[in-house]
Amino acid sequence: MKNNGYMSKILRLISIILLFLAVEALPYSYYQFLRWVISGTSFYTGWLYYQTKHDMWLNYPFFVIGILFNPIASFFLDKGIWSTIDIVVAIFFIFSLTKKVEKNTEISK
Repeated sequence: MKNNGYMSKILRLISIILLFLAVEALPYSYYQFLRWVISGTSFYTGWLYYQTKHDMWLNYPFFVIGILFNPIASFFLDKGIWSTIDIVVAIFFIFSLTKKVEKNTEISK
């Protein structure tokens, strides 16, 4: 499970960078790519929090973000609204990096 937590942190770091870059005016294909990355990262990390039962409340925002950035059934909003959402999600991802994804493994006798 520790490797999954590490992979989730790497994906969230990449997502943070991509979200901050999304505030600029970029080609539409970048935003399509962004939707796939953020949606995948959110669902993966939300599932890890759900599986480990550690900071269980954190899995819900990840699933909501995954649905919001869903590339298949997209939400069409103005650029200004998306820029705000991108920054808020990036800040949430930064906050989530301070929380452990791994399950506490204590040996009991």
